[in-house]
Amino acid sequence: MDTTQLVLRARGGDVQAVNELYYASYKQPYAVALQMTGNEKQAYDIIQEAYYKAFGNLDLLSDKSDFVSWFNKIAVNVLTGFFRSRLNISLTFPGGFEGAFEGVGEFKPSANVDYINAAQAADAALGSLSPEKKLVFLMYFVQEMSVSDIAEALGASEGAVDHQLSLASAELSGRFPGTVSDISADEFVPFTVWRLRQITGGIAVHEMEPAVREAASSENTIRSNEATKAEIKRLKKRVKLISAISIGVFMLLAGAFCFFAFALPAITGEQNPVSSAMPWNKGSEDSVKEGSPEALIRDLETAVNNHDNLAMAKLYAPDVRTQREAEGFGMNLIYDTLEKYTGDKTDVELKMSDLKYDGDAATAKVKVVFKVVDVELPGLDFKADFVKQDGVWYINNFKFGS
Repeated sequence: MDTTQLVLRARGGDVQAVNELYYASYKQPYAVALQMTGNEKQAYDIIQEAYYKAFGNLDLLSDKSDFVSWFNKIAVNVLTGFFRSRLNISLTFPGGFEGAFEGVGEFKPSANVDYINAAQAADAALGSLSPEKKLVFLMYFVQEMSVSDIAEALGASEGAVDHQLSLASAELSGRFPGTVSDISADEFVPFTVWRLRQITGGIAVHEMEPAVREAASSENTIRSNEATKAEIKRLKKRVKLISAISIGVFMLLAGAFCFFAFALPAITGEQNPVSSAMPWNKGSEDSVKEGSPEALIRDLETAVNNHDNLAMAKLYAPDVRTQREAEGFGMNLIYDTLEKYTGDKTDVELKMSDLKYDGDAATAKVKVVFKVVDVELPGLDFKADFVKQDGVWYINNFKFGS
């Protein structure tokens, strides 16, 4: 199966796809981490952290066919972070070099030579390079990354990468010991590359850390350990739908509601289906029990959740209920539309803050929060004005926008 399909399946929590991606991309970055640290445990920890980040952020991978290249960059980023935080070494790659790196020749081994002396010399020469030269050399020849990808991963210019590759090759060539008899001086750098690739090919793929496996199976979001796979898939579908329509629906409906409920009747002098359906145009003159503005907001929340427009109308001051300019009641329109799109029960919660009294008047901010399938949507800001008439508090105005 191609890499694109593996990534798509892995994003859906497919364990087999995760394992295939892991095994296909493990050896090269681990070999680089091992060469750079000289410590198997540190190299393993670095690569596991890289996989944790990669599998936890598969949604960020735009080209699904390019997982290996993408992961190589993440692994290098974790490796350089390890040098900076654990070894207090900040790798720098100054630019200023012009001209592309010309590469090295291909080494062709002989079947009857074991190259023990050459291998020891190559290891010593590679170990003498600066961290910058060694890392760039390994990224190019072991991870087989392009100059442009190396530059992007290191935050350096392509000229700087070419410069480090040229310096590394020259320094390795200059460290050829004349006592080595199984290869020639011209073969020393190609042999070093060949040996690195032989070592990389012989690396065993280590077991994935439990935390990495958990990140890979959580569909790239933080989920409860008790959540089942079916719940994850269902919530993911709902969250994607809600994130795509919620803000647009809120703003569109709020704008449409204000236009049809207030602006159009004011322009034409006639009611339309939206404005005539609003509770304040039905002329209810019922009063409410005496209570605080906080109690009114609680009653308003109950009325909205029960879709009880009559109960909502009773909360308003009698002299503004039938006025065309009275604000409010847009929540039910948004509320009903949201349930229509999601197909799930929607709860609403009104969170009141900054209540200020001024004699027989009061104002407050009210955050209207809609909850769909246990997912809390971004709140809408309303402003509430209250008035006290004959010792009874009423809502005088409930307006969208703080």
